[in-house]
Amino acid sequence: MKYHISIDTDFQKNIYPGTFIALEGIDGSGKSSQIESIQKYFEDQGRKVVITRSPRKNEGVLATLNKDILQGNLTIPKPAFQYLFTADYIIQTEELIIPALKRGDVVITDRFHCWSSLAYGIWESSQEYDMSIAQSLLIAQGLFSPAYQLIVPDITYFFQVSVDTALIRIAKKAEAAELYDKKEILEKVKKGYEWLLKEFPECFCVIDAERSLDEVTKSMLEKLRKP
Repeated sequence: MKYHISIDTDFQKNIYPGTFIALEGIDGSGKSSQIESIQKYFEDQGRKVVITRSPRKNEGVLATLNKDILQGNLTIPKPAFQYLFTADYIIQTEELIIPALKRGDVVITDRFHCWSSLAYGIWESSQEYDMSIAQSLLIAQGLFSPAYQLIVPDITYFFQVSVDTALIRIAKKAEAAELYDKKEILEKVKKGYEWLLKEFPECFCVIDAERSLDEVTKSMLEKLRKP
């Protein structure tokens, strides 16, 4: 028997005095390299900055599990670790992000859970990223959930870069290789991000990340200063 379920909702915006910023993009897009520059920009203004990432691998009660899964040391069903990442982000939101925003701090996150969980969460599927698949995942991961909605960042930078460029950068990283650092996976993940940019264009500030670090930083700061 088939049942039809529909939902109309809006994003939960940041209502606190702090500023919430996310950096998004496929692995190797250059997000992590820009965090220090944005941090310095706000600290030069006298603002306190809190740096975090999603999923967390070095802090939080689920950090060890997250790290083992991402590095391929632990295998569990794909839906299970997507929900694990969601649980970690809810804890992170309640214990770290909201308290910091309430204090008026700037929170900068390397990935916003709901966006990245969509792009990465269905990489193994050969299906196109249509509304029925993506919408269900967005509800399940907490962006549209009527039970618990996660706060959407005030600004999300999306680092636009080719898969070939990303792979070159990944090869230079000192960190251990992760589950998603493969060309065929990144190509599918990139399609997921393209779907997000098409469906939620007002939520992203697209940055050409093929350029040098200094050029990318300049572009980010220019967009940040716009009213």
